[in-house]
Amino acid sequence: MESTGRAWFISYIIRAGFQAKCDAMQNMNIDACIEAICKKGCQEVRREIRLLEQGQPLPELLHLSQTARQSVLSELKSIMSVYGDSCRV
Repeated sequence: MESTGRAWFISYIIRAGFQAKCDAMQNMNIDACIEAICKKGCQEVRREIRLLEQGQPLPELLHLSQTARQSVLSELKSIMSVYGDSCRV
C-alpha cells in the first residue's frame, strides 16, 4: 500500500510540474502574440481589438484557447488605454 501511495504521489508531482510548464509556455505564447500584434502600430491594434470583440479570430491567435484569446484582448485594451486617442501610428 505504501508503494502505491508513493507512486501516486510521484505521478501527481510529475503532472503538476507538467501543468506548470504548460502554463508557463502558454503565458510566453500569449506575450509573444501581444508583442507581434503591437508591432503593427496603434491603428492596427485598435482594429484588431474591434475584431476580437466581435469574436473574429486573428491569425496570430488561432493556436490559442478561447481563454488565452480573452487574455490577449484584455491586455491589448490595457496597453492601448495608456495612449488614449493620441496614437497616430
